[in-house]
Amino acid sequence: MQQIKTVTFNCEWCGKEKTVSLHDYQGRKYHTCSKDCQYALMSVVLKEKWAKRTPEERAAHGVKTGAKQDGRGLIAYHKALRPARVKRVIEYFNTPTDRSEFPRNVRIREGTRGATNRYNEGIPMGACTIIAAHHELLKDDPERLSTAFMEEMCGVHCKCKARREEA
Repeated sequence: MQQIKTVTFNCEWCGKEKTVSLHDYQGRKYHTCSKDCQYALMSVVLKEKWAKRTPEERAAHGVKTGAKQDGRGLIAYHKALRPARVKRVIEYFNTPTDRSEFPRNVRIREGTRGATNRYNEGIPMGACTIIAAHHELLKDDPERLSTAFMEEMCGVHCKCKARREEA
């Protein structure tokens, strides 16, 4: 039976001593004892690394990640896609579907309850998008569920909406 080789090291964040297998130790640039220490260490390391970059390097990084002038990276990109996604969901919900037109083999793959797979139909499935579409479809209905209530039930907090209200 082969014995597993171990390595003992000190955590680079808190200094705690930890023993791990050689396989887990190799290939890592930073060695920490837990995920919390890893997150804290990487936060400091990445802030220092960003501070050392030249303005040209920062701009190149922004282009690479899709950052706009506000420097928020992909958040602005995805926020810009949201209205089109909501529009597609609203069009989907307003279009009646005739389930008899699907071939038998497609209906079998849909599952026992007969629910269609929206992913295959190109419909966005994000909770925030669906809630926003619900809001747009039923905004004149006094008996509809409120958007805040639906977000609470789904366990989501839409960042786009929060930023819009703050601004």
